Amino acid sequence: MEPLYPEDLGWTAEVESRGYFVEVLEVTPPGLVAPGEVVTARLRVGNARPGVIYRLVARPSTPDVRIVGEAEIMARGAEAVIFRFTSLSGGRGGIEVGVGEIE
Repeated sequence: MEPLYPEDLGWTAEVESRGYFVEVLEVTPPGLVAPGEVVTARLRVGNARPGVIYRLVARPSTPDVRIVGEAEIMARGAEAVIFRFTSLSGGRGGIEVGVGEIE
């Protein structure tokens, strides 16, 4: 068996940086809301590439939060999308929105 030297090894690591993220443009009404009141969140994909289609998926952050309308929306590039949600109880509650490219 021959010895193995560092120069005998060669490898390349390719990392594809996502670079995009969910950007909050506006939340209305601002401030505290009453249980059952509908909140509207206007979002877009930050650092989106023009022409690329993204899937945004909203999930309740607590068991009492309900999404009103669509929980999954497709967006092209940086176009704005709207999610609506409400909470059945007082206290902190909202949505978590994930994003991924459609290939």
